[in-house]
Amino acid sequence: MALESLRLEKGYRDFGVDIDNTDTPLEAGLGFVADFNKGDFVGRAALMKQKEGGALRRRLITVKLNDPEPLLLGGEPVIVNGVSAGYVRVGAFGHTLGVSVGLLMIERDQGLTAEFVRNSTFEIEVNDRHVMATASLVPFYDPKSERVRA
Repeated sequence: MALESLRLEKGYRDFGVDIDNTDTPLEAGLGFVADFNKGDFVGRAALMKQKEGGALRRRLITVKLNDPEPLLLGGEPVIVNGVSAGYVRVGAFGHTLGVSVGLLMIERDQGLTAEFVRNSTFEIEVNDRHVMATASLVPFYDPKSERVRA
């Protein structure tokens, strides 16, 4: 469990848990692993079309609860600006941050920009209670990976 919560604080993805074969690297926040200049690869054309299509409609986002008491486990509904927008894929208590953290997949027809995520109200339904949360496109712990390089 300790490694699970630490990886969530850092935003590391786990294939088969957080992401699967229905998520593109761009939607999963892993666009940096797709080298479009390296040549052709399976799915390159579709990924290029998605990349050039503007703001993504679906994204995996890092979230942390504002209240340290509730525990995220995964599967909890997500409400963004009062509208149901997705669910938490995986969650755990983040001991470094002192609150529950998780990765959630949300969808929005108008696209999901960093500005939208920053300026929106996120609530997670935990045990029939709406808990305010903070969302981000970058990890809450060591977002620039400075500690990893040390």
